Order: sequence, then structure tokens, then C-alpha cells
Amino acid sequence: MRRKHAELSNTLDRLEGGLTKLINTGSQVDDLKAKLAAQEVELKQKNEDADKLIQKVSNMAVHIWTHTHARTHTCTRTHKLI
Repeated sequence: MRRKHAELSNTLDRLEGGLTKLINTGSQVDDLKAKLAAQEVELKQKNEDADKLIQKVSNMAVHIWTHTHARTHTCTRTHKLI
């Protein structure tokens, strides 16, 4: 009878320990989900900012290229006239 009681006590202790670990793990998962949600919002904003910057740089590059190309083309025409 004492042996059976000891076995049941050990089993109960293990079950309580396992339950505690499951509860703690569930809490950690909830914390990680909240962090992930916040990071997803931040990532979306940073991606939008990066896209705007890429567009701005692209527009500047086109403007510079167009300006340089037009000036080179004008200089070539002027040179041919002289």
C-alpha cells in the first residue's frame, strides 16, 4: 500500500511538473506572438519606407540620366555645327 502510494505521489509530481511546463510554454508562446505581431507592423512600415526611397532614387537617376543625355546630345549637335 505504501509502495503504491509512493508511485502515485511520484506520478502526480511528474504530472504537476509537466502541467507547469505546459502553462509556462503557453505563456511564452503568447508573448512571442505579441512580439511577432509588433515586428510585422514595423517590418511593413520599413518595407514601405524602403519602397518609397527606391522610387525616389530611381526618379533621381532617370532625371540625372535624362539631363546628362540631353546635354551630351546638345553638345554633340553644337560641335557638329561648329
